[in-house]
Amino acid sequence: MGQGINTKVSQVISAELGVDISFIRVTTPSTSRIANGGTTGGSGTSEVCCQAALEACRKINARLLPYKKKQPNASWLELLSSLSPDVSLNADGWYSPSSNPNGEEFQYYVWGACVSEIEYDVLSGMVNVLSSEIIYDNGLSINPYVDLGQIEGAFIMGLGYMLQERIDYDSNGLLESIGTWEYKPPLAQDIPSIFNVTLLSGAPNKGGILRSKAVGEPSIVLANSIYFATKMAIKSSRLDAGDSNYFDVNAPLTIDVRQTSSLVSSSRFIMPK
Repeated sequence: MGQGINTKVSQVISAELGVDISFIRVTTPSTSRIANGGTTGGSGTSEVCCQAALEACRKINARLLPYKKKQPNASWLELLSSLSPDVSLNADGWYSPSSNPNGEEFQYYVWGACVSEIEYDVLSGMVNVLSSEIIYDNGLSINPYVDLGQIEGAFIMGLGYMLQERIDYDSNGLLESIGTWEYKPPLAQDIPSIFNVTLLSGAPNKGGILRSKAVGEPSIVLANSIYFATKMAIKSSRLDAGDSNYFDVNAPLTIDVRQTSSLVSSSRFIMPK
């Protein structure tokens, strides 16, 4: 899924059981292991998987507690070798978020802000994103490196939605934008020249799992800063053309839409004296 699920779950298990993370192996999910695992969505899969893993670990810790008291300094392998045969080391964990008692649809909300600066060529319609500065409320991050990657990746995905990725159909309803000749996803050169992400500090999420918050899809919305910066640049070009009327342009602001909306005409091409 790209949410860092395996990494975060491994970290949680390592911390809860007190073992080195090298002892933990994550296998691929299947119905032979979890019959009704359900779907993933809303960027919350990492959280619920971590909570399910915590519940399984707590069952194992409860069984190991008498042995830990007898040998508090034993390593993990020494502890396991001392167990009697009737101690099961198998445990399952199941977690499904309950409904919020205050009647809200969601358990909590994720907050973020972004300021973007763009450079716009009115003749060609080309946009260069000079900088994007993001601050993101992630609660107490389980893994900041994973979460930063999620925020950055989602933002670039949103950049594609806002500026490039238009889907076209012909009169018969057949898809025309079937390849990268017609459909333009963002590439390396579309990434902002200056791209900084700051996780909001000192804001643990009391209603979240391990005081964290979801990361991933919410960051896509922050790319609207690039859309509005581009629209402001187009407005400036229109003002130069003598048009101060309100204009409406929908996302994605593709290069042809940007160029034609800028009201560039040959009559404006005046050589300096």
